[in-house]
Amino acid sequence: MPIKQYVVVVSLVLASAWGFTAHADTQDAAAVSPTEAAKTARFLSQRESAVEQLTDQDQLADVAKHGEYWDAREAAAAKLTDPATLAEVAMTSADPNVRRITVEQLDDPEKLTDVAARANAFHTRRAAVEKLEEQSHPVAQDVFVDIARRGNDWPLRLWAMEKLDESNRTVSQTVLTELARSNEDWALRLWAAEKLDPTLRPAVAAAMADLGTRAKDPAVRRAATAWTDGKLATVADVFSDIAQTTRDPNVCLAAVEHLFDQPPLIDLVKKHASPDVRRAAVEKVTDPAALADFVKTHPLSDIRIRAIKKITDQALLAETAKNRGNFWLVRLAAIESLTDQGILTDLARRESERGIRKAATERLTDQTVLAHLAMNDEDLIVRCAATENMTDQNLLAEVVKHHNDWSVRSRAVKRLTDTDLLANVAQTNEDSGLREAAVKRVTDQETLLFLARNGTYRDTRLAAAGRLTDQDTLADFAKKHTDPAMRRTVLVNLTNQALLVDIAKTDRNYDVRKAAVSTLTDQTALLEFARTHDSPIIRREAVKNLTSQTVLAGFARNDKDSGVRQAAAEKLTDQTVLTAIVKNDADFNVRRTAVWRLTDETLLADIAKNDLRQEVRRAAERRLDELTWRRSLESAIR
Repeated sequence: MPIKQYVVVVSLVLASAWGFTAHADTQDAAAVSPTEAAKTARFLSQRESAVEQLTDQDQLADVAKHGEYWDAREAAAAKLTDPATLAEVAMTSADPNVRRITVEQLDDPEKLTDVAARANAFHTRRAAVEKLEEQSHPVAQDVFVDIARRGNDWPLRLWAMEKLDESNRTVSQTVLTELARSNEDWALRLWAAEKLDPTLRPAVAAAMADLGTRAKDPAVRRAATAWTDGKLATVADVFSDIAQTTRDPNVCLAAVEHLFDQPPLIDLVKKHASPDVRRAAVEKVTDPAALADFVKTHPLSDIRIRAIKKITDQALLAETAKNRGNFWLVRLAAIESLTDQGILTDLARRESERGIRKAATERLTDQTVLAHLAMNDEDLIVRCAATENMTDQNLLAEVVKHHNDWSVRSRAVKRLTDTDLLANVAQTNEDSGLREAAVKRVTDQETLLFLARNGTYRDTRLAAAGRLTDQDTLADFAKKHTDPAMRRTVLVNLTNQALLVDIAKTDRNYDVRKAAVSTLTDQTALLEFARTHDSPIIRREAVKNLTSQTVLAGFARNDKDSGVRQAAAEKLTDQTVLTAIVKNDADFNVRRTAVWRLTDETLLADIAKNDLRQEVRRAAERRLDELTWRRSLESAIR
């Protein structure tokens, strides 16, 4: 779950647990303007209502920029339509989600151009330019040029130059020439010089001459001068020299981004004082011998792990994984890159550290080895890992049959797909949980029918019957089977309404008759049972399946049995009828049930404050809390 959603859920659950209620602030919220309520109201429902009332673009912009709660800010931003207001909020809001929403809604090319040029945040400007590009608007090219020339951050300018180079190389070369000759950041100027066509070497020479005298970092000045003097042949050599000689880690990182020669990169990984520079450099190393050396000897574990991910030498990976002197994360990284089954088998069987054995086991494909580990390894975690990696059906069946640990056996059952083997487990295994798990994995109807009729154990027969779908078979079981539990079980999947009515009226077992009514969907039959049956419990079951709000309202208001009235109230949505029940019913349980169906927070707040029964007041308070919690959760998920 994203962190924002997680915080919302946890905070609201705590609020509910402590008994906080929304009704205390309901009247206070009415005393302030919709704008202020949207910005500051404590409860989500109040903020939502306030935002819904707002239509003025300036007021919505005020909430979007200055609201105390993210949900109100985003809701207000989503209601903005005026291009000028959308652009202004996109450029000035401190909330990145608000900026994203406003840019997504902005279609005016002029305003998008303004956002692309002036917004403070890189991602906002980039989103604006991308939207211009999606619209295939001619102004997009001009925006790329403008950002490349005058953008206020380097990543965006490089991105704009790459886009420009793809679409208009002539213009891009002109802009690159300008950047190379400009008074810009040294790395940007060198990058521009490196990208220039060889025919534009004078621009490179001018850039190098200027950097040789004016660059702040002495390493940059020295490297530029060396290029001018002919000591360095290419711009790439300049970047390499800067990376190796500068004492500033940030300058070095900037140079490493443009560095591809292996010797200087390898040297940086080995010797540079900054861990960040070492990490950046190792990501660009491709030399197998150097990577192997890093894996074996580098003092930083994260450098060794990064190097491991780039090598395929199984012998080296095996050596690294087996070396108990290595940090355990380094060993795990080596195992994750291993494919040699012999080496993995050796690690899984002989390694003393269970985490290493488990990791090796998870990489194994040899079913015989996995079965051996599942049956014999001393550690439960390794046995479970081996079982979960098995696919051989016969070996899995052996694990189910003979293993002495239930957690391993249950995992083996969940890996079984063979119908005959699953049926055998359902028929013969002494563990009821495993038998049930096996039946749940059977889909073949003939096998399920056989188990339902001939299963060794009663729970197996019932579980199998509950998965039957053939209506003739179900009808036969429902009418003729001698076991009431079996007759009751098959009713769940029976759709023949006339048969269900007949069973509800004539079956000799009360629980079966009740289950038949619970399964009914025929509204005429249900209404008859609800009105005329002599058992209040069966009448309640019938009411639970009624769908007509008018009929339910009649039962909720007038039935002599409080249980029937309560069952009807649980199905009602008509707020007027529910309000009348809360005010007038003689049974507080019925009234409390009706309270839980109310949605009017003002009414709930009044009930929570003034009802004579404490149980009803408390139900109203909790209902208010639930409404607030649900809306907040829905908003977070959206």
